[in-house]
Formats: sequence, structure tokens, C-alpha cells
Amino acid sequence: MTNPAARFYNSVGKVIAEPQPMSIEIRVSARRLILHAFFALLLIAAGCLLVAIAAAPGPHHADPMFAGAGLFAVVFFGGGASWFALNLARGKVRGLLLTPDGFSFPTRVGARRRTLRWSQVDAFGISEVSRTRLVGFTIRSRPNSDSSGGANAEINEVAYLPNYLDAANEDLIATMAAWQAQFTPPQPAEG
Repeated sequence: MTNPAARFYNSVGKVIAEPQPMSIEIRVSARRLILHAFFALLLIAAGCLLVAIAAAPGPHHADPMFAGAGLFAVVFFGGGASWFALNLARGKVRGLLLTPDGFSFPTRVGARRRTLRWSQVDAFGISEVSRTRLVGFTIRSRPNSDSSGGANAEINEVAYLPNYLDAANEDLIATMAAWQAQFTPPQPAEG
């Protein structure tokens, strides 16, 4: 295996390749995955219980709405948990990948990844979304030439990292800000 920090020389001793930093991956938290699986199994069991109550004969026969709600819970949470487990087994559920070019992170669904260059992102910070603290960032956009916003109006997108990574939010922000500072090319001065 080649050392990525080594310089490579040609036959006359001229450097032909400088050391390249390695990529790092911040893994998905096993504790959070187990917690998600536990709640999915709990909701599947509740769905099965609702179906059993609705199907039971006798004077305590429940409303058929229970059977529909139970069947929906079994199909929705059972199918979702099965799909997630299949993607996990295939290695598609990966963590945050940092490279010199940018970073790649899983979406909420888990099977898809989004990749951004360091120069596309403004600053990283902690945002609270539905009482959950997430690492958020603003993605720079190109100027909007739409007549309603004027020639210089920009539409920026706010994105969040999923909260099931195996690192504290403050550590993620510090690590990503350091990589961004190291690998973002300087912007030309305007004016």
C-alpha cells in the first residue's frame, strides 16, 4: 500500500506529486441505529396488536379502524425498517466523508448521499429543528437573474447533517470548519 503522505519523484529526482491528505469518515452511531431499530420494532408490535384486537371475535370486538391502523403500522414501519436494514447490510448507510475537495453526507433516508465542495458552503453552526440540535450550514448559490429579485439577489439553501453521526455537534463543526479553512481556495477580491 502506498503512503499518501509520501512525495513521489520521477527518474531525475523532480517532485511529480505532493503529499495528499487522506479522507476521513465520521461513522454512523451504532447506538442511534439500535435505538431506531428498537422503536421501529416497538411500532410494528403495536400494529400487530391493533390487528389482533380488531380480528378477535366476541363481544369485545373492536372497531375495524384498529385493523386498518395496525396494518398500516406493520407495513409502513416494517417496510421502512427492512429497507433500512437492507441498505445497512449493503454498506449504503455511511457516515460523513471529508475529502480535500469537499464533503459527502447521508440524507435522512440513508441510501442517498449529497456531495458539496468546500467553496459552496458558507459557515457551519448549530440549528434547532423540532427540538433537535443539528449541524446546519448555508449553501452558496449563484446570483438569481429572475426579474422579481433583481440581478444581484441570491437564493441560498440551508442544509443539515443527520443527527445519527458518531460525534458531538461541536466536534463536527470544529472539524468541518478546519477542513474548509485548509482546503477552500482563496476568493478573488471584489471591487
